[in-house]
Amino acid sequence: MFFSPCLMFSGKAEQAMRFYVSVFNESDILELMRYGHGEEKDRDKISRGVIRIHNQTILCFDSVVEHHFSFTPSTSLVIECGTLSEVNYPPLKR
Repeated sequence: MFFSPCLMFSGKAEQAMRFYVSVFNESDILELMRYGHGEEKDRDKISRGVIRIHNQTILCFDSVVEHHFSFTPSTSLVIECGTLSEVNYPPLKR
């Protein structure tokens, strides 16, 4: 299980990902998936993009919902689990 910051864009995720990896050494685009379905205007948007900068993985995607911003000022943390048992693991101890 690991945590990754997640950045949401309104149609510019791929452009941002390519910019980030062009600026930082030791960086790669690891995954670039498009919606490929739905409305024509959304088919080329990124449904899941993954970049690595040094050893940090960052998730990126384009929202298909209309927003009044081009990049959200918030940040999300995504918890990626490798198995169903990790998903079903009891909550953290308090």
